[in-house]
Amino acid sequence: MKQFREDDRLQLVREQFFAGELNAKPAEAPHSRSLTNMTESATPEDMMLRMEARLRRVVVRACENSVPASSVVEHVEAFLVRAHRGKSVPDTSWWQGLLLEPPTTTHRKQDNVYITRFLFDGNDPNGGFHRLLLHGLCQFHGLRASSSTMELAVEQKGSSETTMTMTKMQQARLLVATGTIAEVHKKVKMVEYIMLRKELKEGSNDSHNIGVTKETKLEKATNALQALKV
Repeated sequence: MKQFREDDRLQLVREQFFAGELNAKPAEAPHSRSLTNMTESATPEDMMLRMEARLRRVVVRACENSVPASSVVEHVEAFLVRAHRGKSVPDTSWWQGLLLEPPTTTHRKQDNVYITRFLFDGNDPNGGFHRLLLHGLCQFHGLRASSSTMELAVEQKGSSETTMTMTKMQQARLLVATGTIAEVHKKVKMVEYIMLRKELKEGSNDSHNIGVTKETKLEKATNALQALKV
């Protein structure tokens, strides 16, 4: 999170994100068809290519090197998949510290589109980084994500000597994820796939080491990737 805010190499991504230029529809891979309308034959790698290239590099680096970042992605992804299956999501305390309130999902039945709202504290120094992760996750699953700023009325209780309730306006950032996750893609987990790609790369670099067993690290990662293909 600190790296996202301070790393000079990520300056362009930061500027684009806070200017709202990363709110566009999922990026297209280098082929003719739109990844938003991909068929169910898409592989996890196709799903990775849905992310805008610079955004993908930031998200991959965060998931590879930060347990808290990976945890945010995994929890939000689990929520989205469950919501897109039409299952109720329990209101847990996990969202405290990440969002101002638990996320909500509505289902537009006429076109089978799900709309999920994530409300972030506009003054949270980590809020921008978390929204960036969610933008990447949405693009990975073929959803459109858009962010906007809003003012939220928050009620505050008075002192113990009075029962008066005061209303305070708080700046909030709303991220809305719109679309439908294909049923066959719901089993693909972004962090898991990112770590498998990393393991595959590391296994490839180690494949010429002396004394490697028959089932090398490379083979294990390759088999895991094959199991993820949809």
